[in-house]
Amino acid sequence: HEGWRGRRVVWFNVAGAVILTLAYFGSRIVQQLIS
Repeated sequence: HEGWRGRRVVWFNVAGAVILTLAYFGSRIVQQLIS
């Protein structure tokens, strides 16, 4: 149980980091397209 729970926490952290990275680059690309 503990290993599965830890793995799930790691997965959420990775997913969050990916989403933040995509949002960051996406906003920069949009700003470049607008300007």
